[in-house]
Amino acid sequence: LGVMGMGPWAYFLSWFLTYFIVYFIMAWLIVAVAFGGKVYQYSSVIIVFFFFFEFTLCVFAFCWLVSSLFSKATVGATVSAILFLGLFLGSFGLNDESSASTKVFACLSAPICFGQGAQVISLYESASTGVSASNLGED
Repeated sequence: LGVMGMGPWAYFLSWFLTYFIVYFIMAWLIVAVAFGGKVYQYSSVIIVFFFFFEFTLCVFAFCWLVSSLFSKATVGATVSAILFLGLFLGSFGLNDESSASTKVFACLSAPICFGQGAQVISLYESASTGVSASNLGED
């Protein structure tokens, strides 16, 4: 697209808007299936939607970052998949005994943050409380 005179900002914006729309729809579909299948009976629909939507945007940013490091797409895709899986497995190293500062630092990584968030949502759902605006930010 650079040959046609398009600037780098337009290139990035076109990809971002495309995937913003795709991930927006995908997050609503995930929420519809999860709430329709009674996976999240007690949680707020909006909060669960934003949880999945923000994660998909973080995945987009992660993929964009990794793709800029490699000149070949196959190498970049392989390395990014391994990195993503490795980072996600880091979420299993955190437990209730981990300090709050350790959890905050670990949550700078999107896969670890997603794993921790999913664990918190499942704990609230199993307690028949669910995640809502009234209990956001509680330990």
